[in-house]
Amino acid sequence: MDIEIRAFDLESDGALCIEAEKTAHRDANPSGDFIPENVQDTLARIGMQIEEGTYVAFTAVVEGKPAGLVFADREGEFAYVDNLYIVADKRGRGIGRALMERVLESLETSGVKEIELMVTADNVAAVGLYENAGFEVTRLRMRKSLRA
Repeated sequence: MDIEIRAFDLESDGALCIEAEKTAHRDANPSGDFIPENVQDTLARIGMQIEEGTYVAFTAVVEGKPAGLVFADREGEFAYVDNLYIVADKRGRGIGRALMERVLESLETSGVKEIELMVTADNVAAVGLYENAGFEVTRLRMRKSLRA
């Protein structure tokens, strides 16, 4: 399977970005309603940050269709991988690895010295991907739900 990594384009990759936002929202708020207006705000912010040069964004294309994306927010020598998303039926095929390699290469070339990201602890595949890319656990975030 050939994987093409190209610069994220808001117009042609916006639908994939919306899919990623829906998935992230569903994972974080299983019982919450998805609000499409929030995604439009997110897309506008992403477009502005890409234009300003503070956001690095790439799309993976497989068989002519967008199959994954990665976004990183960059400020000076620090960057934060904001989102890595792979279409569900394309996972486990090296797309995430290819996207991480490309975004890390881009960040290093631009002078970034340190990169952080957050991952859900039970997302074993993502944790493995990030560990293989050289990331290590530096803090834990914990949560407790209370009855309302």
